[in-house]
Amino acid sequence: CPPEPVEVERPEPGVVRATVTNDGLDAVLSIASQPLPGWSATIDGQPVDVYPVDAMRLGVTMPGGTHDVEFRYRQPGLVASGLVALLALILVALFVIEPGRLRPPPPSA
Repeated sequence: CPPEPVEVERPEPGVVRATVTNDGLDAVLSIASQPLPGWSATIDGQPVDVYPVDAMRLGVTMPGGTHDVEFRYRQPGLVASGLVALLALILVALFVIEPGRLRPPPPSA
């Protein structure tokens, strides 16, 4: 059987959505994107495993029927590095705005 046509939507960078009709047995749906860490997918809102199909494609196993599929990419470590940057900014602000706060009080006479 030839594959069913699929309309793909890319509402924002790192997101691929499609409604897929698969008549019959389970099948593999793949997208042309390098299978890097950070990719996740859902089928009808439920998380599913994403796996490399080849060096330049990643895929999910699609059950029979019509389903909404979403692939989403989040750069690994992005949240952690953002929190570290925010903490560094707060520390710099403390030194710049109130440098006297970190100095010991002058000796009393």
